Amino acid sequence: MTTNNTYQSRQVMQNKCIKNFVKRYETEHSRPSPESIKAAKKALKQIEALGVTPSPIHYTLIYEIFNEIDPYLANKVQHALDTNSYDNETAEDIYIELVSHFFHNPIPTEEVKSLLSGLLLEVERWIASSKDNNNKLNDDVITLQQFELSPEVNNHIQKRILPRINNILSETNDLHAQLLQSADEIQQLKNDLEHAQNIAKTDDLTKIPNRRGFNEIILQIAKVAQSEQSSFALILLDIDYFKKINDEFGHLIGDSVLRFLAQQLDSETKGKDRIARFGGEEFVVLLPNTSYTDAYNVANYLRKKIEGNTLKVKTHDKPLKLTISAGVATYQLGENVDKLIERADKALYQAKNTGRNKVCGEFDKQG
Repeated sequence: MTTNNTYQSRQVMQNKCIKNFVKRYETEHSRPSPESIKAAKKALKQIEALGVTPSPIHYTLIYEIFNEIDPYLANKVQHALDTNSYDNETAEDIYIELVSHFFHNPIPTEEVKSLLSGLLLEVERWIASSKDNNNKLNDDVITLQQFELSPEVNNHIQKRILPRINNILSETNDLHAQLLQSADEIQQLKNDLEHAQNIAKTDDLTKIPNRRGFNEIILQIAKVAQSEQSSFALILLDIDYFKKINDEFGHLIGDSVLRFLAQQLDSETKGKDRIARFGGEEFVVLLPNTSYTDAYNVANYLRKKIEGNTLKVKTHDKPLKLTISAGVATYQLGENVDKLIERADKALYQAKNTGRNKVCGEFDKQG
């Protein structure tokens, strides 16, 4: 590919990325939706309240909170606001992270792993084939030496042909050693890639799957449900008054609470059940082959289990009482998993707005 063609390809890719970024904010619609107008007004009010410059960067990030296009990003901005760490520098870092998602398009990890596996297989095949050919060549040389040949032919073989054959064999053996070392390095690279992939899907604080890991898990479970014509349930959990816990006990204790809840959920879920940290103080439980009623009962069991624990904080005389609210929904065959998450989120919202420390399901009447 020429330099000019490479430049043109980059331009096409960049233009595509920019278009995807622009479409994120509904600019392809002829008229703005009521929700986007409402989010825009809230964003401007929030910027004014923060006292920061109403720049495109601040507006974009604050708009993300109210529009919730990306829950992960919205939670990150909200966390910065809650911890009073939101400033120009923080905003710039988060904004760069947002934009980079649209300009950084690496080869999918699974594709890289497949390429490495294929390369490793080809190296192993060549080594096996080369060894076999070397053995046959050695046998032919031994056989040739057993024939009674004329002095001229024998002299030519001994002084010219055999040294060359031995040289080829020696170089081939050296290449074997190098390829074996390369095979080990390829295998190590593959292992490192798988390890990095697992880290990318794991929440660093709680050591359970993060939102990225959850997205992969729920798609796998939905695929199985679709093939088996079965269903599964989703429980969305949220720690009640978590901001108050951080304010009263400090963020280190807040982190301990998140780890504690993750451990509790992990110990109470068995078999094919899966858990993940959905974002912030929200967690999710996925229950394959579970009915709505059974999932509702599981959510209530978890709620009572958490409520029954009192956490002692060394620096405080007052114990920390932890409660959670939960929303329950079940998968409908053929639907987009985002719809399932949305119903569970609405049920969770209802639980939090009707007293907290309770479970609401998608079929509960809205209060």
